[in-house]
Amino acid sequence: MTRIQLLLLVTLTCAIAAAEQLPQLPPPMSVPKAGPAATNGQPYAPQPILPGGIIVPLWPANSPYLKQARVREAEVYNMSQNVPGRINNIVNIHNPSIEVHLVDPGINTGAASSLLPVVGTGR
Repeated sequence: MTRIQLLLLVTLTCAIAAAEQLPQLPPPMSVPKAGPAATNGQPYAPQPILPGGIIVPLWPANSPYLKQARVREAEVYNMSQNVPGRINNIVNIHNPSIEVHLVDPGINTGAASSLLPVVGTGR
């Protein structure tokens, strides 16, 4: 056995021993199901993805930017097959919105960050 093979074997053995001592991973967060299609004549109301989220619609209900023929349809969440609880994408969005999460006022520094999805063509 060469020195490199021996070093790799020792490294792998140490990694396996360390992995066995790691704490158990927490269960995946529960992701809410998309809300039902609107039946009251109003546009579909997007649901917060994370608890405590505040939904801010981008357009008013009667906006010409919304497809009025489809605005009552529910969004569809496509979940990851590899990572439980992870949303891969959300499709059928006819009433776009922003989800806002405010920090505890005691630790609020006034800074903000934005997480924006990448819109692709699926290729």
